[in-house]
Amino acid sequence: MLTPCLSPARRTPSPPTGTRHCIKRRKVLPSSASTRTEAQLAIIHEELKLRPELIKKTYTKWPNGATAYQLECMGVQVLGRDTILHAATGAGKTGIAAGPHLLPSSKGKATLMVSPLLSLHEEQVETFKNEFGLKAIATNSAHGGCTKEIIQSVVAGEHQIVLISLEMLLMRRFIDGVLYKPEFGTRCLSIFIDKAHCVSHWRDSFRKKYGSIGIIHVFLPCAVPIIGVSATLKPQVHDDILMRLCIDPKNYLYVNIGNDRPTVAHVVCAMEHPMNSYCDLDFVVDKDMQVPCDIPLAFLYCDDTKEGAEIIDHLNDRVHPDYRARRLIRPYNASMSREYHDAVMQLFLAGIMRVLVCTDAAGMGCDIPDIELVVQWKTPPNMSSWIQRLGCAARGLGRKGLAVMLVERTAVGVRLGAAEVPPVVTAEEGKDGVDVGGAKIMGYCTVTLGTSSNIRGPDIASI
Repeated sequence: MLTPCLSPARRTPSPPTGTRHCIKRRKVLPSSASTRTEAQLAIIHEELKLRPELIKKTYTKWPNGATAYQLECMGVQVLGRDTILHAATGAGKTGIAAGPHLLPSSKGKATLMVSPLLSLHEEQVETFKNEFGLKAIATNSAHGGCTKEIIQSVVAGEHQIVLISLEMLLMRRFIDGVLYKPEFGTRCLSIFIDKAHCVSHWRDSFRKKYGSIGIIHVFLPCAVPIIGVSATLKPQVHDDILMRLCIDPKNYLYVNIGNDRPTVAHVVCAMEHPMNSYCDLDFVVDKDMQVPCDIPLAFLYCDDTKEGAEIIDHLNDRVHPDYRARRLIRPYNASMSREYHDAVMQLFLAGIMRVLVCTDAAGMGCDIPDIELVVQWKTPPNMSSWIQRLGCAARGLGRKGLAVMLVERTAVGVRLGAAEVPPVVTAEEGKDGVDVGGAKIMGYCTVTLGTSSNIRGPDIASI
C-alpha cells in the first residue's frame, strides 16, 4: 500500500540515519515588542525634549547647537524608525550618529557605522573621540580584522561607535560572533550607512556586497533602524537604496534638505590644449609663484593613476626652482601604503604640501577645513562622484572655494569658438539643469561653461 508523500514544505526534517547529528534549534532574536514597553517609550519621548540642551552643553564645537533636521534624525534612531537623509557635504551628518548617545536611555548601546573607505575609518574614530567624546573602534583589515579580542569587546559594549566596512560586516565570523548574539542585538542602537549612494553605484561593480546589504535585517531585532545618509541622492538612486536596504517605502522617514554648497563656485571648462600636454591645469600652479603659499591648497582628481603621475611631473615643473625638491605636489590613491597616506595627509594638513593628485581614497568624506580648490581632470564617472568631490572645498566656517571640472571638448554641449564669449548659466536661467557630457548639473549654483584659459590664480582668491 502506498503512503502519501508529504510536500517538501511540510515534511518534518530528521537527522541523517546512523549519525549522531542533531537538528540545531532555530536562533530567535528578540523582537521590538520584547525590547521596549510603553513606559520606556514615554521615558524616551521625555528625554528627546532635552536634546538641544544636551548638545549645546556637550558638543563644544557646535556653538549654535543642532539644526532641526539633525535633531529629527537623532530622535528617529532612538525610536527605531528607518530613515534616509539627503544633505550636503559638510552639513553635519556624522553628528547624527553621535547625538543619540547623549540620552540616558542610550547608555551602553552601540551604533554600527558602515563606511565605504578604510582610509576614512581612522579619521572618523578621531572625530568621534575628540569632537563628540565617544569611544569608537575601526574594525577593518588594517587593524587585524575580526579578531577574537575585537569581537569580544564589541559584544561586551566597550565601544559606542563601531566603524566597519560592509564586507567585514557581512563576514560569517562577524555575523556569528556579534550580530547573532542576543546580548548585542538588544544593545544595537542603529545601523548607520555612510555614503549611502554607494549602495546603488557600487552594487554591480567592484563592491558587489553592497547589492545584498539588506540581509542585515535578518540578524538584528526589528527595533534596530537603518539610517542611510548621502550628499547625492537622485530619485533613481533613492528608490534603489530603499529596495537594497529592504526599507518599507510606506513606513520610513525621508529628510531631504538638498546638497547646495553656496560657498563653493562650480566651473565646467572644455580643454583647450592636447590632453597629454596637461597645459589646461596650469592655473593650479601660477607661473609667477614665489613661495609655496602662492599655490592654493587643492585636491586634483584624476581617476587614472598613470595620468596622475604625469600631471604631478607637469605641475612640479611649474614650481619655483627653489621649492621643487620639496615635492609640493604628490599622489594620493589606494595603491599607496597606510603609512604613506598618514604621512602625506599630515604634511597637507600642515600646509607644507599644497596639492594632492588623488582618487576617492583622499576625498570621500574627508574633513579638511581650508581646501581652496578642487579640480576634476576629465569627465567624472557620474555626477554623484563630482558632488562628493567638490564637497571637499571650503568646509571651514566662513571659507569660500572653487570647484573646476575640466572635460573633453566633445563632452561640452555648447559650441566654443575662439572668438566666442563663454556663456554663463545662472541659477535662475539654469534651474532646469545644464547638460554636460550626458549628465545634468542642476542650477542651484552658478555654472560657467568656458575654456580653461578663463581660470587664473587671482580668480580663485577673489571668489
